Amino acid sequence: MKPADRWITLLLAAAGISTCLMGVGGFVWTVFSNNLPWSPGTTARDYYLEMGKTYSQGFIMGFFLCFFLALLAVGLAAWTRQHRPIRENAASPQQLPLT
Repeated sequence: MKPADRWITLLLAAAGISTCLMGVGGFVWTVFSNNLPWSPGTTARDYYLEMGKTYSQGFIMGFFLCFFLALLAVGLAAWTRQHRPIRENAASPQQLPLT
């Protein structure tokens, strides 16, 4: 992976993670504050359709959060792999000639 590709991957992952965290946070806030869509005149069918829509939005945000976390892991692994030989060469003792 080229350095420019690696930076684009990391920036895309960071933007996606922040967006997904806001979406998942909004879903969790909706559930915990009991702000789910409901009105007294709603039929049972409409109520369950709205609940399914709300929970599917939370599921989609969670799925893409996992996707962007995996993208971040791939970018960090490529960055670590690129810098690893430099550290290993710097840390390895020089071989002494055998006499």
